[in-house]
Formats: sequence, C-alpha cells, structure tokens
Amino acid sequence: QGLISTLFCHYQRMMYFTSACLGFGGYDEATTKLVISKLYDYFGDNFMLEVQPHNTEKQFNWNKYIKETSYELGIKMIAGMDSHAIDEESEKDRSNYILSKNIKYGDEEGWYLDFADYNTVVERFKSQGVLNDSEIKEAMENTLIIKDFEDIIINDDIKVPNIYPDKSYDER
Repeated sequence: QGLISTLFCHYQRMMYFTSACLGFGGYDEATTKLVISKLYDYFGDNFMLEVQPHNTEKQFNWNKYIKETSYELGIKMIAGMDSHAIDEESEKDRSNYILSKNIKYGDEEGWYLDFADYNTVVERFKSQGVLNDSEIKEAMENTLIIKDFEDIIINDDIKVPNIYPDKSYDER
C-alpha cells in the first residue's frame, strides 16, 4: 500500500509514477531506500520522488529525506498535493462533512488540502525551508508535464515490480 502514489498518464507512450506522500515512508530507512532504488531501476526517469508543502514536522523531515535521496540516486523531485478540496471554502465544507459523519483523520493538522495556485504552493514550500528556490521550481515544473499529455490510453505493458517475490500478497 502506498508504494506508488499515481500513474500520471500516457505521455509519448510513457507512464509517469511518483512515490506517494508520507504513506510511502512507512518502512525503515534501508527498506525505503531499497524500494526507491528498485522502482527507479525499473521505471527510470518515469519515476519521480514526491515532495509536498504541508506545514508539519513529519513533512519537513520527509522532504529532507526525499531531497537527500534525490541527489544521492539522481531521481527528479515532483511537487505533489493532497488536494481534497478546490479552495479554502470547500475545504471547510469537507471538514464539516467529515465531522458530521464522525470521521477522524489523526494526521491532517497542518496539511494543506486545497488545490492552491502555483504561487501559493511555492510560498508554502519556501516556508518549510527544505528546498531552495531552484529545487522548488524544478519540482513544480515537473508537475506541468501533464499539460503536454495526449489522450489517455490504458496500457498494462509496464508492471509494478515485485521486490518481495518470496512473500505472499498478504505479506507484501
């Protein structure tokens, strides 16, 4: 669960995959590095490491780890968002709805769940103090590859590699 956040789309007959948000980091550091390395070996530049602009210590630390790993393994970073609402007003509506259903997500404090504009996201990354201006710009620009996508074509030629072939599906 959470190994790959998203398959972006069909682009020049290629698929793009990103590491997930904080859910990707549920392993010890050595296992996380192994998974990242294996995914990059398999998908090459079609795999990117996701950073997010949330205002939490956990996100700061994760982004630091992603940045270090990006430089160490030569993997590009991409800016990701946990967009659960279009804007701040609809984010309030979502929060009220969730409360009315007695649903509690324990880790959303300090998260930005709106679909913010480019400049707002850049400012949020700057306030984290993890990525420098050029790293923020590159991660944001890597999200813009979507504007060049052609029609979506579902194709299952590329399979997610199984890095634990000796374990059952439930054990993985």
